[in-house]
Amino acid sequence: KSKGSSSVQVHEMGHYLGLFHTFQGGCKNDNCLEDGDKVCDTPPDASTARVACGDDFNSCNTDANSGFSTDQNDMYWNYMDYGDFNCYSAFTEGQRNRMIFSIENIRASLLQSKACIPNCDENIIVDFNIVNDTFKLGETVNLTNTSSSNTTTFSWEIDGEEKSTAKNFTYQFSEEGYHFIKLIGYNSDMSCFDFKLVRIFAECPAKVELNTTSNLALLGETVHFEANAEVSNTLDWYIDGNFKATGRQFDYIFQNEGTHTVKVISQNNQWNCSDTSLTNIIVSCPVKAEFKTDAFFPEINSIVHFTNTSINASTYQWEINDQIISNNKDLNYTFDLPGEYSVCLNADNDDCSKDFCMQIFVLDTGQLNCEDVYYKRIGDPNVNEQGYDFDFIDDNTIAVVGSYDNESLLVLINEKLVVKESYKLDFLSGNEYILNILVDSQKDLIISGIQINSANGRKAFIAKFDLQNKKVIWKRKIEDTKVNYPIFWNIIQLSNGNYIAGGKTYITDNNCDAFIMEINKANGAIIWSKTYDAGSCDAFSHLLEHNNNLYGTGRFAINSSSESKFRGILMKMDKKGKEIWTKNYIFPVS
Repeated sequence: KSKGSSSVQVHEMGHYLGLFHTFQGGCKNDNCLEDGDKVCDTPPDASTARVACGDDFNSCNTDANSGFSTDQNDMYWNYMDYGDFNCYSAFTEGQRNRMIFSIENIRASLLQSKACIPNCDENIIVDFNIVNDTFKLGETVNLTNTSSSNTTTFSWEIDGEEKSTAKNFTYQFSEEGYHFIKLIGYNSDMSCFDFKLVRIFAECPAKVELNTTSNLALLGETVHFEANAEVSNTLDWYIDGNFKATGRQFDYIFQNEGTHTVKVISQNNQWNCSDTSLTNIIVSCPVKAEFKTDAFFPEINSIVHFTNTSINASTYQWEINDQIISNNKDLNYTFDLPGEYSVCLNADNDDCSKDFCMQIFVLDTGQLNCEDVYYKRIGDPNVNEQGYDFDFIDDNTIAVVGSYDNESLLVLINEKLVVKESYKLDFLSGNEYILNILVDSQKDLIISGIQINSANGRKAFIAKFDLQNKKVIWKRKIEDTKVNYPIFWNIIQLSNGNYIAGGKTYITDNNCDAFIMEINKANGAIIWSKTYDAGSCDAFSHLLEHNNNLYGTGRFAINSSSESKFRGILMKMDKKGKEIWTKNYIFPVS
């Protein structure tokens, strides 16, 4: 190592032990204990210039102000100067005293350092046995020392505090939680040491486990509970937060349906700690109210039979449109007026009761005026038919769309619900149904629908139907990859005669976006289409045109929001579907 590098190390150690540079503070020297380097036998120094070893140099004339009787040369040879490394040779007595003060006070930890102990030349091993890593409060923990024979001095610590210097050690924990046990061992001259650290958990001796015969109970049924805990503990039982009993066993009869929380608290008074165990009991009424009838759509003045099929009930009450009719088990009743009736049965077993209701539609088929007939069935009873939408063609004709088995269906009925015409239409080679219909300004029908299912992905369609000539003017299959598996929920006609269709489209199997598109009135070509992604499965349910802008309402779920449920939205767009603003509404529940 060079003299220069050694001098730098000595210089830095001087700083560590509290020394300043000799040129600290320049020439100011009113009080040598406060000014400069705060050492009185180092004269003031205002220069960091290198001086040749052996030369004399004095940068200040204030030396005699404090500490010296006459001016002194600068100590460029002092380890705390910035002179030539080769000139460094000594500290002063005052610097020595300042360093000793630092060692004994600020750096007192150095005096406890093992660095001054002779090097360890023995292989010692510190170890101990402990039977478990979890103990109860107050339980004796036996710690058996198994360190190597050349380990002669020991220190046992609990959570960093020395508790014993014996070879073996026993201890009782009084505070619940995790604790650290540490054994430190030394050889005879303290030059070698080793240690072992173990974490254990001290638990409250009040642990309890709740057992019950069943977590499902009926009203009026006795439920038995038992607590498995140490005998010395106090056991308190609670139902839905209300104290009920004490003791190791507990029986209870629930009086209300629903989910009830049963809790037992085990209290250990010696250590002032406790443990809790709980379970939920689902309580239900054993009564099931139910009945059958021989006529859902009876004619007036005919006897309707209602057969009681309830279980676990002993008394009954029949009501029709909230009027008590009978307390018999079964009911036979004659309706003398057409209309809709709500027939309800209350079944009771003294502990609880249940209700069951059924809607009955009473018809007067002898009346010719349709308005006097409350309900009418149309269609083929042997085929699965569904209606999804309708629109008025004129005051006397209603267009109803849906499906006939797996085919698109269009039915025209008059104001008396008499079927005038019906058409089975084919837009996607079967396996399809119509969802929406719009009667446009020319009395043509704009209809849209979707495939029921397909292994290659579902497709949608939109078509224009000439009702007068009973033919399809144009039809378009929607299978663009950007609009995969769309569902049209609304169709409107614009002031320019074109159509706007909107709804949702499935971009992936688990994600869908709201979308709209403008469709040419003459040939069904898609003029433009837009999708809107706010986070989850977004959709437009209704669209309208106003003041040359488009408005859409529906459901959105915002990705960046903490709200994970759907929220109502209103969006304003220009006539090309460009979003102008969107409002998301959260309505409070009162």
